[in-house]
Amino acid sequence: MTVYIANDHGGYALKKAITVHLRSKKIKVVNEGSDSCDIVRYPYYAAKVSTAVATKKADFGILICNSGIGMSMVANKFCGVRAALVTDEESAMLTRQHNDANVICLGGKHLDEATAIKLVDIFLETQFLGDRHSISVGLIEKIEDCNFSDSMWNEYDAEKSGFREDFYALPRPNPANILLDTDMMTDCDDTAALALLIKLEKMGKANILGVTVSGSYPMSAPVVDSINTYYGRGDIPLGAPKNGTGYRREDSCFLDKVAAEFPHKTATNDEAEDAVSVMRKALAEARDESVTLVTIGYMSNVKTLMQSGADDISPLSGMELIQRKVREWVCMGGNFPKDTAADNVNFTRDPIPAVYAIRNFPKRITFAGREIGHNIFVGNDFHNMPDDNPVKRAYELHRGRWGDNWDHHTADPCTVLYAVFGLDELFEVQSGTMTLNDDCSFDWDPTKPSNMAYLLQKADRTKTAKFINDLIMQ
Repeated sequence: MTVYIANDHGGYALKKAITVHLRSKKIKVVNEGSDSCDIVRYPYYAAKVSTAVATKKADFGILICNSGIGMSMVANKFCGVRAALVTDEESAMLTRQHNDANVICLGGKHLDEATAIKLVDIFLETQFLGDRHSISVGLIEKIEDCNFSDSMWNEYDAEKSGFREDFYALPRPNPANILLDTDMMTDCDDTAALALLIKLEKMGKANILGVTVSGSYPMSAPVVDSINTYYGRGDIPLGAPKNGTGYRREDSCFLDKVAAEFPHKTATNDEAEDAVSVMRKALAEARDESVTLVTIGYMSNVKTLMQSGADDISPLSGMELIQRKVREWVCMGGNFPKDTAADNVNFTRDPIPAVYAIRNFPKRITFAGREIGHNIFVGNDFHNMPDDNPVKRAYELHRGRWGDNWDHHTADPCTVLYAVFGLDELFEVQSGTMTLNDDCSFDWDPTKPSNMAYLLQKADRTKTAKFINDLIMQ
């Protein structure tokens, strides 16, 4: 006997137990996935097993999702498949005796392992009675003869990494309307991310609505201004935190020198416009559902925006503006799927705004976790930039402290890349729910749908690094 078995995220635990049990009985079991609790689209897995049954590769099929209902719906679309949702011992026996069912569908949410194994044993061991029941089964086959223009979906495309991504991806404006918020504090990859975004705008892939800084060090905004000015976009609206908001560190190795050495109009953060005013103007003037908010730093400005009220810029509150104008918040931060808050600095350095913003943001949030960009490196080619480039100088001051190897993580550039291009060929996403604690540690539950997702690496990391490097260097 050959049995094909498959599941989605709701059936992973039962699938493992059933497979081990059947193999202990010397039954050949072909596992068709999925082999994790990551959220997937169940029709692809139902199709694998149903195709095997329909083509006689399998004597029986077993399909498991949360309820078993979706799997049974898909399986019964296949010519030659008679799938039954089984919930108790009687139905397991009768569907074999009377219907000659060849696929059993189970609900992983409703059955414990012992019960599920018992139902599968009854199903596989019970014989079709034939006789008068053959008439009904024959009528089912006649219906299939009438309704199927082709025998079955027999050229099933093997599982692709893109199955999840096309399901959870949102339509992306082209060019992408980007509102960028950066800490521009202690790490040089913020400078590369900003340069990358401006390059993408020059290519017609992005439209920069404004840049705000969440770092309250006086030279954060001037360094942003120097990069904007160097790349010919000194007119980008620029904002900085006010009224004691933002986060400040004194240990940046490049801010003071870059601000002193390169042209810019904004002398200090104090001279920049209020960051929340810049954000509100950008949102108020944008089309509905068109703005991608990108944070590559702390979340003080996002919190203040969310708590802002109606003003001369817009009669809408901050939450109302976000609800109407923002399509997605792309947030750099987090170690997924579980974070102990040991090194998640974008959350932990300014934790109160981070916790408030993530818990209360009303639209989709996609996190670009540290496990993405912290494993993709660029920087060595920046040696070849002109000496008057402030990005080169930032990397020289930051990375040069350890020698000539300027390769550095790309947490912030990767975030910008996703914000502009979406998933494309580079990333996919895992949806679910973040349970965020007050100390910014969190757990991720992929079985609970919410407005949240986090990026997964899809393309080879060296390919992604080359893509980022070539865009910045061209």
